[in-house]
Amino acid sequence: MGTHWFHFVGNRSIPLYRRQRDALLTLVSALMLAVESRNVIDIRLWRIATGHVDAAVETRLMISEKIDAAITAVSMMGSGSQMTDVIDFYRGQVASNAERLA
Repeated sequence: MGTHWFHFVGNRSIPLYRRQRDALLTLVSALMLAVESRNVIDIRLWRIATGHVDAAVETRLMISEKIDAAITAVSMMGSGSQMTDVIDFYRGQVASNAERLA
C-alpha cells in the first residue's frame, strides 16, 4: 500500500493528493486565462469596429505585445519557472490590456 500513494522526488516524498491539487489549480488558472483573453479580444475587436481606436495602431500594438510576452514567457520557462508562474504572467498582461481598453 505505501509507495503508490506517494511520488518520490529525490529523498523526499510528496502525497499524490498534493500533486493533484497543484495540477487542478494550474488547470483552473489556465482556464481563467482563456476566459480573460477572450474578453479582451471581444473588447479590442469592438473598439476597432466602432472606431474608438485606430485599427492600424491597435493591431501593431497587439502584435508587439504578443511578441514581447512570448519572449518573456520563453525566457521564464528556460530559466526554470513553474507553469503557474508563466500563466500568472500572461494573466497580468491580459489584465493590463483589459484596463487599457476599458
